[in-house]
Amino acid sequence: MAFTPSEWRRGAMWAWLVFVILLALLVLVPGLLSLVTIGPSYTGLDRSTLPQIGYALLSLIYYAVLVVLIGGTLSAVVTVVTAPVAALLGRAMVRVRSRWLHACTQVALGAVVGAIAGEAIALTPLHMSGDLWILPTIAAGLTGVSAGSGWWITAHKALREDARLASAHSDPS
Repeated sequence: MAFTPSEWRRGAMWAWLVFVILLALLVLVPGLLSLVTIGPSYTGLDRSTLPQIGYALLSLIYYAVLVVLIGGTLSAVVTVVTAPVAALLGRAMVRVRSRWLHACTQVALGAVVGAIAGEAIALTPLHMSGDLWILPTIAAGLTGVSAGSGWWITAHKALREDARLASAHSDPS
């Protein structure tokens, strides 16, 4: 499966975008679930507790935006640095027809890159947890899914466009 430079760039952009979306969901969903399920049981829902719940919600949104800005910026740098490796991997697999094998190799590459980047961050003051294995594990999962999704979305669009062009050239209408 050959690919063009624009498809390579599109795949890197999709992978980055999927990562940022997943990162935002990773921060927001547990926080919202805890706010909805635990918050009312502690405080009870009446007019006096609404400001506390509103403050907690605003704090959660602020934290999510901060995490997405920092994580999005760092992941953009990582994407730019590692996208050539993904391109080399794609070029090495140009004769492989299996889409699943291509996707799996991109997932594996993303997981390795995520684990390395997560470990690098875990060893800095940016990491707030005492467990050094949590961040690399989460980063490996997010980055693996993101890289595989970026490849899958781009390949699907490219193959659909190729099929459309082939059918347009084969119809003598």
